Amino acid sequence: MDLYEYRQMVDGIERAQRCSAERRLKQQNLLEIERKANKIVLRFSTEGKIELLKYVILRSNRKLPGQQRCLVTFDIPEAAANVRKVFRTFLREAGFTQLHRSVWVTRKDVVGPMKLFIKKLQIASWTSAFVVS
Repeated sequence: MDLYEYRQMVDGIERAQRCSAERRLKQQNLLEIERKANKIVLRFSTEGKIELLKYVILRSNRKLPGQQRCLVTFDIPEAAANVRKVFRTFLREAGFTQLHRSVWVTRKDVVGPMKLFIKKLQIASWTSAFVVS
């Protein structure tokens, strides 16, 4: 097998894996696939964007410099108690430390993704994320 044949084989495997992943994401309602003329347009659904942000926050290893911390505070009303519980669980899983019932902190540099995550969850009116030192 020469280099050209090898590359074709690898490209075929990668294409098959990509198509399989796209199919799974579509079945889970995380990806929207649209055909336009001779193009295929892939777009994350709202749920897909939330899952992607969760993944970015959970997997982040980048630390804030010096004494800086990412601080998340919230005052989610009792009517949305289930949202508050899920949000607390996520913060714990993401490596945040609870300072108070509604005040969480981490050394991770995730304030940007956290703000987007909060916005996508539609809890921005009750929740803030910022860098403190």
